[in-house]
Amino acid sequence: MQSERIPPASGGPRRLLPVAVAAASLLLSACGGGERGVSSEEVVFGTFAPMTGEYAALGNLARAMSAYFEAVNANGGVHGRNLRLSLKDDQNDPAQTPDLVRELIGREQIFALVGGMGSANCLAVKDYVLANGVPWVTPGSSARIWTEPFNRVTFSILPTSITAAHVVTRYALSELGVTRIAALAEDTPFGTQGLEGYRLGVRGFYQDVQDALPEGLEVRFARIASRPRRPRTDDPASEGWHEIPRSGAGVLWRSERRDGGSWERPEPAPEDVGARRIPKDGAGVEAALAAIKESQADAIVIWGVAEFGAVVAQAIEADEDWDPMILGSFAMADPLAITLAGDALEGAVVASTTPDLTLAADTFNEVQGILREHAPDVPFGDYAMLGMAWAQLAVEGLERAGPNLTRIGFVEALETLDNWQGLLGHPVSFNDENHRGYDAVTLKRVEDGAFVTLTDWLSE
Repeated sequence: MQSERIPPASGGPRRLLPVAVAAASLLLSACGGGERGVSSEEVVFGTFAPMTGEYAALGNLARAMSAYFEAVNANGGVHGRNLRLSLKDDQNDPAQTPDLVRELIGREQIFALVGGMGSANCLAVKDYVLANGVPWVTPGSSARIWTEPFNRVTFSILPTSITAAHVVTRYALSELGVTRIAALAEDTPFGTQGLEGYRLGVRGFYQDVQDALPEGLEVRFARIASRPRRPRTDDPASEGWHEIPRSGAGVLWRSERRDGGSWERPEPAPEDVGARRIPKDGAGVEAALAAIKESQADAIVIWGVAEFGAVVAQAIEADEDWDPMILGSFAMADPLAITLAGDALEGAVVASTTPDLTLAADTFNEVQGILREHAPDVPFGDYAMLGMAWAQLAVEGLERAGPNLTRIGFVEALETLDNWQGLLGHPVSFNDENHRGYDAVTLKRVEDGAFVTLTDWLSE
């Protein structure tokens, strides 16, 4: 039996070991003997989520997964086996997650993991899971590390934070008339990934401007230190009146050069006025927002869980002299965020991991029916849709693997998905070189206390 000690999360060449061990473990599991977590009556999956504590609402994803498995069981299971989900409550505390996952894999001998909430929590057990060759269907983390570089046992249909933040930032600059944009993220791996995507979104917008120029024109973006200037007149209506910029502030200009000619008169372009991080509990939010307000930002990208987003949005609403546009992470796309923030999120544009949920689609009716029957306390929204979509993906793998179920057979079965249509409506494809099914989000706006879909699926 392999050691249950969790390897270090970082280090030199040792980071390659879990991947090699995972492949060996998969091969061994296919060479006779009973497969772990599989009997003639059932298949046992495991997951972890905050079922209690400050972030217990995230547990609705796990409750939705369990409800989907119960619905499958009510219809005869998969190849004659019922599905059981062993759910561990880590209270969103990464320090608790390793012991719980050790229990799932070492003592309970689960067949595979499904979900598991939080980037920091998933990262805390990543090497251990890989070293034990346990298939992991969509870790609840938006980091690219789960599928890049490639490993054999992990599959994901959760968009990355980098892509999502990139999309929402670029959309704000190109479609919403934003002139000065900033970002505020929770100081966690999830928040850090969002800030990376935010910066890529700003750069992507500038590249869009460059690409849209007619042939023969060039564009130059430059940050020019402004100097205080005395107004020519005290009358703002006068053409000679100039607003005095702050001393030392940076002003971003755009200018075009004609064919063989000189640079045209500069025009202001949207400017990134800074990205900041604060603790996940929102400590220091007033000081961070004061600095962003001082930079004259007219839009702010908030990257964090629903609870974090609500705290920031309410702090913004409390300032009667500042009304920036709010843009948010896909963790803020669930009705929970509106419940927590109230009117403070009205008009906000958020990335979302689901399509338009207001449609009378058969898939959405199916999810709502399962919730009514098996999880009546779980509200219909992004969290419920994601949980069921992840569980559905695991079930599809079991169906394709056939009655003689092994871990390697399960992995190979998932690798046959080619433009498969699941609950989320985006085609999913895997193969033996790529285990990221897709990486795209939709954008939604909060209108009259509900999410209204603005776009179809968007990616970088």
